[in-house]
Amino acid sequence: MVMCVIIIRARNDYGDDDDGGIVIHIYMVYVIGVLFSALFLLMGRGMARVARRYGVISYTCAALWILGAPIFFLCHGISWRL
Repeated sequence: MVMCVIIIRARNDYGDDDDGGIVIHIYMVYVIGVLFSALFLLMGRGMARVARRYGVISYTCAALWILGAPIFFLCHGISWRL
């Protein structure tokens, strides 16, 4: 995940629709999203060995992320200013 952030920063590409070369921001966002979900799913079994509720929390976080993350793509272009 850190490498994705470093690549975004090194290319100075923050998804601002500029025309300065290859826009890689969205691809790195997809990679970070998949890795974030995988992190919780892969840690779930190990955390359950420590305490069952930790495993449940880990799987719940993965489910919430998988179901909730697409909302951010639906909000693209919406101004959050009050």
